[in-house]
Amino acid sequence: MLKHRDNRRYVQWNLEYMATLMGSHFPQGHCIVVRPRRLQFLTFSCYDNFVSGNDMGAPTHEFSVSGLEHFHKLLMNTAERLKSRTSKSWHAVGSAIQGKPLVLIGFSKGCVVLNQILYAIKALELNPDDDLCAFVGRIRQMYWLDGGHSGGSNTWVTKEVVLKAFAQLDIKVNIHVTPYQVLCNSRPWIGKEEKGFRETLKKLGMDVSRKLHYADEQPSLDMHFKLLEEFMPRAAPVL
Repeated sequence: MLKHRDNRRYVQWNLEYMATLMGSHFPQGHCIVVRPRRLQFLTFSCYDNFVSGNDMGAPTHEFSVSGLEHFHKLLMNTAERLKSRTSKSWHAVGSAIQGKPLVLIGFSKGCVVLNQILYAIKALELNPDDDLCAFVGRIRQMYWLDGGHSGGSNTWVTKEVVLKAFAQLDIKVNIHVTPYQVLCNSRPWIGKEEKGFRETLKKLGMDVSRKLHYADEQPSLDMHFKLLEEFMPRAAPVL
C-alpha cells in the first residue's frame, strides 16, 4: 500500500492490523488472515489460488473443489508448522486449527473466496471427498462483509442450484453491507445480487442475518473499511 500514491492513506488496514482486529472480535478464537496472491497495480486483490479470474481478479466461478482443497491445505500446513515449534502453547494452537469449528470471513474482494467455496460445496455434493466434506462440516458461520469486485456481475452467488446445496448445511450466514457497495448508482447489480442471495437463502430455510451499516451516510471508501471495526462488538480496543 505504501508504494501506491493514493492507497497509502489506507495503510492502517494492513494484514497485521487485521489479525489484531479480528482477534478483538473473536477473543476466544485463533485468527488466521489470508492475503491475496497478488495485488494488480498495487490496488486490486487477486485470489488466483482460490478462484480463477481476469487480470483484475474478477472471478470466474466453477464447480470445482480446487480452491477449497487449497484452503484446507493452507490451514493444515499452518497447523503443522505451529505444532513443530518447541512451545507447548503453539502446539495447542495448531491442534485447535486442525479440529475446532471454523468461522470464515470475507471482506470486499475477499468475498469471492467465500463464493467459490459455495460452488465447491455443490461440487462435493456430486463427487464427495471425505477429507473436504469433514472440513466443510467444521464451518459454523460465514461472514460476507461488503463484497465487491471490478467485474460487472457475480458479486454475490445467485445460482439457485448452488444455494440449494449450501442450504443443506447447518451454517449461519452473516451479511454486513454499506452504501458504498449495495447502494452504488454506477454498480446497481451489486445490491440486486445481494438481495437475491439473501432472499433465496432465507426461502431455502437458512439462518441468515443482514445489516446495512451507515444507511444515512454518503457512500465512501472510508465507510467500507470502517465496517471491519464495527460489524460486531470488540472485546477490547485495538491499540
